[in-house]
Amino acid sequence: MMIKNLFLCITMAFGTLAFSQSSNAVSKKDVLKTERFARPVNTGANHTLLILDKSWPQLPEIGDEIAVYDHANNLVGAVCFQTGHNGIAIFGDDELTKEKEGMTRGESFKIVLWKKVTDSLHAYEMKAFEAGNEFYIKDGLTVVAEMNELESIDSSVELFQNVPNPVKEHTQISFYLPEASKVQLKLYDTLGQEVKVLAEGNFEFGFHKIEMPRDSVHSGMYIYSLTVGDKTISKQMTLIN
Repeated sequence: MMIKNLFLCITMAFGTLAFSQSSNAVSKKDVLKTERFARPVNTGANHTLLILDKSWPQLPEIGDEIAVYDHANNLVGAVCFQTGHNGIAIFGDDELTKEKEGMTRGESFKIVLWKKVTDSLHAYEMKAFEAGNEFYIKDGLTVVAEMNELESIDSSVELFQNVPNPVKEHTQISFYLPEASKVQLKLYDTLGQEVKVLAEGNFEFGFHKIEMPRDSVHSGMYIYSLTVGDKTISKQMTLIN
């Protein structure tokens, strides 16, 4: 029975249906409709993470979201929590781009849960496995059997990697604000010259998405920077023909 369940969970991460022990099928599209975390960059290389329902010290609630981060705090996987086992595709780094969008071989990943009711983040430690471990390998599989909740994480301004990346025609830049703030989001070239203002003004707290059309921006590497108060966060993007 366990082997059957794990097979269905693997199908969830790569196929079109999410497995639920209540036998309710949830579409992959709905599972990926997160409202706190951005959609990770699909680099074409991934590692499957399966979190068994028995592994949680206290089961999350429907509406909560599970995210996976690398050591550089890049978001590399995210799904909406579903009843039963939960599967997440953890994306590896695209070696064709200079920026780091995902995991590198042997790098350990960390699990974070967003509790919707309290709008709070919680870090978890993986304690036992039925398969694999906490280290990324391409086409690898990790099945978590036991976790401990480590701590509550203070929410802070978060800038996510643009999707898709590299960019041909358009891309989407997402960020999270722990409180209503005045925001500037700008695109720069590698010499530090401003190319365009992507967003400017007052934004409510929460998750925001900004669409960036390619327009007449030439191919090459660029920096996009989010400034909120006295804090500035920057990430790289690559534009290609």
